[in-house]
Amino acid sequence: MLPFLEALGIKPEVQHFFEPWLEVSSETELQFSYLDQAINRKKREVLNAHGSLIPSTTGIWCAGALHPNTVRHNFLFNSAIEVLSFCSMNIGWLARPGNVAFSALGLCPVASQVEALRSRFPNARLHTVFGNDVLGRIADCKVALWAKGKDADFHMHQDIIIAQY
Repeated sequence: MLPFLEALGIKPEVQHFFEPWLEVSSETELQFSYLDQAINRKKREVLNAHGSLIPSTTGIWCAGALHPNTVRHNFLFNSAIEVLSFCSMNIGWLARPGNVAFSALGLCPVASQVEALRSRFPNARLHTVFGNDVLGRIADCKVALWAKGKDADFHMHQDIIIAQY
């Protein structure tokens, strides 16, 4: 187990569950690879004692899905460290590993990521777990619409956010 993850409150059983998808670069640094299969490019999320660096990418970091057709729940986040934090607080989701997948989309999710996840996990219900702020709520809306093959634009006019779809 990684002491710096334990110091962040990530439970040992969560670390154990996600071990196949963690890239330990040193005792104090962890990396998560976001892979974009369409263009065969990788970007990395980096977590160390100085903080975290979350990519803006069209790639996806995905964990927990050994058999994609058995996945019934796919949780979507901005970052992989948010996945680990969520699972430490909601450990029950790890009880049936073939039933659940966890995906990080980076800072600026795009429709192609959602389409790729819907294709990869055809039987899964999407659960958005983005921030509880304006940007997180906009991401919730956009991802839900993309999952249905639709889109919306959001604009800010003075203190009002306008959605056009």
